Amino acid sequence: MKFNRHFAIQQAWGKYLADPAGAGKKYGYSQYCALFAAHARIKDVVATLHHAPGRTMLVDWAGDTLDVLDAVTGQVTRLYLFVAVLPYSGAVFCRGFTDMNIRLTGGHRYCLRGPVAGNVDIALGGQQ
Repeated sequence: MKFNRHFAIQQAWGKYLADPAGAGKKYGYSQYCALFAAHARIKDVVATLHHAPGRTMLVDWAGDTLDVLDAVTGQVTRLYLFVAVLPYSGAVFCRGFTDMNIRLTGGHRYCLRGPVAGNVDIALGGQQ
């Protein structure tokens, strides 16, 4: 995890299932996650953060850039993915922007304009 910024526990579980070395019955995803969390607690590699409802919104630019192709013009636009998460509920907002300048894009304002719960909005941003 520490050396792979794209690590996801679901990917690790997929590799675990595909590994022929552990032939026989395999753990289901929920059991794998529970065992992974127990291992992480024992090895003291992560901290569990507790959040009160409505008190925190975590925001960041996520992952690699995305190239979006306009099917009509053939123009490729590079997007930076802005993500906001309400950690208590797990609600996620994401939107692509052509610039990472938060003063120009206002990514945090977009996610506060309407209901965030269940909203995944990947739209071309950066223009107001």
